[in-house]
Amino acid sequence: IEEMSKKSGVVIDTHGVGEVITLYLNTLFKPLDDSRVRRAIAFALDRKGFLDTANQELVAPVFSPVPAEFLPGGLTRSQAEKLHLTYDTNIAKAKKLMAEAGFPDGFSLDLVSSEKRLYLSCYQKMREQLSQIGIDCRIRVETHSTMHKCIRNSNLPLVIYVAWRPNADSFLSRFFHSSAIVISGSKPDTNFSRYSQIDCLIEEARLEIDPTKQIQLWKHAQIRILNDMVAFPIMSMKQCYARHAAVDYGHPLVSTVALYPQFTEKTRLTVKP
Repeated sequence: IEEMSKKSGVVIDTHGVGEVITLYLNTLFKPLDDSRVRRAIAFALDRKGFLDTANQELVAPVFSPVPAEFLPGGLTRSQAEKLHLTYDTNIAKAKKLMAEAGFPDGFSLDLVSSEKRLYLSCYQKMREQLSQIGIDCRIRVETHSTMHKCIRNSNLPLVIYVAWRPNADSFLSRFFHSSAIVISGSKPDTNFSRYSQIDCLIEEARLEIDPTKQIQLWKHAQIRILNDMVAFPIMSMKQCYARHAAVDYGHPLVSTVALYPQFTEKTRLTVKP
């Protein structure tokens, strides 16, 4: 952004939708099958550290798997704080939980990252932060396509994933419904946490025709997710594109149905007088 902003005749646009970067914790992988270990990991993480790895114009913290900034059904910071579910950094508490779980000296985890900067910087930041409580993250770096195969076909303890989904149902169904559990689910998708405790809430929300009740069900499902600490929402990241000043998209770039500015029948090439 800094480099392109200096070029004459170039305009930088940032816009939603905001992809969400989330850490998924495998609830069936020892010792992460102990909720104390999962909560210790959450308390050892610092969202600001992750935010600092990217341009500040693009990122914002998120406090639920569904981003409240972009979609109905997510939890705002204040809502998560009232429920004590923000997991603000607390190394002393994290170490205490590790000791209670029988791991005062920590343990090692083998992980797989994409070589893409966004993924790799997040994995490296997580490794740095978790080392404070004795967890040694050994990260294998693969091509982006190979990483996607590995996380879907291997039993990995932690997975960082960057994704956008069009609504709360899609986020919850694809990442937290038991049918979507990778490898073993009836319709394997992206449930990297191997979580199966909110199927009824997801299905009930899907059939609810009252929007207010539907949103409450989505929020209830995420309260369970955060309370059980099966996913740690890290941050959202907006899209960023450079264009020639003569390009007029013809529509405001607030949020789009795609991850890029779309050309429509109103898009025009203009010439300055």
